[in-house]
Amino acid sequence: MMIGLAMAGSAAAQKSACPSYFAAGLKARWKSSKDSSLAMLAKMPDEHLAFRPTPDVWTFSQELTHLADGNLLIAAPLRGDKLVYVGDPRQLDRVALEKHLRDSYDYVSVAFDRLKSDADAEAMVQFFDDRISMRDLCYRLLDHATHHRSQALVYLRLKGIVPPPYAG
Repeated sequence: MMIGLAMAGSAAAQKSACPSYFAAGLKARWKSSKDSSLAMLAKMPDEHLAFRPTPDVWTFSQELTHLADGNLLIAAPLRGDKLVYVGDPRQLDRVALEKHLRDSYDYVSVAFDRLKSDADAEAMVQFFDDRISMRDLCYRLLDHATHHRSQALVYLRLKGIVPPPYAG
């Protein structure tokens, strides 16, 4: 009986030192999102980074820049940081865009580490005019990244480029 209690105590200590089950699952999905976004960028030749299908939409580079900008914006409350809206996305070259994407995904991944329990995920935070749960912000991050990565996929197809395979 004493061994069982010691093991239970040890398991509880280990669990509290790690991200929650929810955050651990998110991190796996987030890594897949990062890998897919970087693979999408790798497929587009440099000469087409400024491609825009119609005059009223963003370029390929701006779509992925906005994805990265959104990662930073949406994850800020998860980290306790101030929201900073940067406006319309910049046109970045490949090197700057890849760095921005990587850095933004890493920023979010660290935010997920702060979710140590389900209670943490249910904590309410301010996001512009709304009070929402951290869990909802996590889902918004995934949705936002998927939306803009899907836009980038269409741009690749319009240029006759086969997008990277889905690895979900």
